[in-house]
Amino acid sequence: MTDQNTFAFDELQQKANDGDAQAQFDLALCYADGTEIEINRELAFDWHKKAAEQGHVNAQFALGLYYFLNPDRKHFSTLLCRGLNNRHVERAYYLAVILALGKNMQDADDDQAFSWFKKASENDSGEAQYWLAQCYHDGIGTQQNEEFAFDSFKKAAEQGFADAYYWLALCYHEGKGCQQNYQLAFNWITKAVEYADAYFLHLSAFPLQPFRDGRQ
Repeated sequence: MTDQNTFAFDELQQKANDGDAQAQFDLALCYADGTEIEINRELAFDWHKKAAEQGHVNAQFALGLYYFLNPDRKHFSTLLCRGLNNRHVERAYYLAVILALGKNMQDADDDQAFSWFKKASENDSGEAQYWLAQCYHDGIGTQQNEEFAFDSFKKAAEQGFADAYYWLALCYHEGKGCQQNYQLAFNWITKAVEYADAYFLHLSAFPLQPFRDGRQ
């Protein structure tokens, strides 16, 4: 580590010690992947949790993902790829995945996942709203509730979180948690198609025949 890097890290450490939530989150990332410091996953988790408890929305979301990750979960491969391939872009995913890989992921805590997704959702995180909706949809850490799932998918979609477009379209198409509306379903699946990641991930399972038939 150069003197300049040492100074930058020491400054980050001091800010974290002083209670700066962003610095705590950044410090967690440093300890998680060994940026300018030796890897220490325990310290990474501790600083991560401190930031989340102070209301740092990305830390709250990442903590939800940390508890959510489980190899038996249908979303596991998607989350793993997103976290490992986008270290600098999707830092919350990266932190959650790196820390989760260091523990027995069979010990995922659904109640904690739901709780932290809910906290981040209340802080207007579109990603957290999407995963909160998945919790309501599948009954993870809470009772299954189609109305709450629809509401959270809608919030995530309206914030521009593309993965939610498909699910919101599906809700409208099947009348899950809302009044059935083929036109709105078509509008949202059309938006999903504009985003290749959401499109290729989900389109093969989406029932498009009613739209082709011109049903309203």
